[in-house]
Amino acid sequence: MQQTSPAPSIASGVGRILVAGADAEAFLQGQLTQDVRKAGAEPILAGYCSPKGRLLAVMEMQRGADGITLSIHRSVLEATVKRLRMFVLRSKVTLTEIDPLVAADGDHDWRRERIARGVPTIFPSTSDHFVPQMCNLDTLGGISFDKGCYAGQEIVARLHYRGEAKRRMFRAAIEGDALPGDPVFDAADGSQAAGEIVDAIDGEALIVLQLAHADAQLRLQSGAPITQLRRLIPEST
Repeated sequence: MQQTSPAPSIASGVGRILVAGADAEAFLQGQLTQDVRKAGAEPILAGYCSPKGRLLAVMEMQRGADGITLSIHRSVLEATVKRLRMFVLRSKVTLTEIDPLVAADGDHDWRRERIARGVPTIFPSTSDHFVPQMCNLDTLGGISFDKGCYAGQEIVARLHYRGEAKRRMFRAAIEGDALPGDPVFDAADGSQAAGEIVDAIDGEALIVLQLAHADAQLRLQSGAPITQLRRLIPEST
């Protein structure tokens, strides 16, 4: 099976940003879906949303002696840091890029392992596409619903308390090439996309899919079939 990856012009690997200063925790608490107070030596998942409540990045956060480190796929790292800096204002916070977590030549294996674990990665082609629950960030422990306000919080909370998530992330096998952001179609009704590729490597993919099409025969726009669709959360969630 041919390996797939984002376009060569997009940065690969996983970078790290050190968020330091007296106000670092309070600053991030108002930006991320995760409760930053929970950050410790072991990395925990967090999302960064637009005001529309859609993911701009998914990251792993951990606390160290020098501050809080955010590990982010390098394709969206620069945009994430630029946006975070817009909100620093007078806070005592510095954001510094430090040694990467994963070098460019390790990108393929890192993404493949994330797909196997059902953990989403956001790329430029999927930035601002998915509410966190669509990518199962709630069941992965990446959202706190009692931490207070953050960018997009109202929309994320409304979806949680009304229980109206109509799209969820699945794992599947694919034939042919697929890239993040590629549409997924119901083979019986190809007029409108039923889902979207989150990531795809070596014939395995994560797909955000409308639940109404979870039992359908799926295909890529090229006509290549999508098979072995696997739910990553219980049907009642």
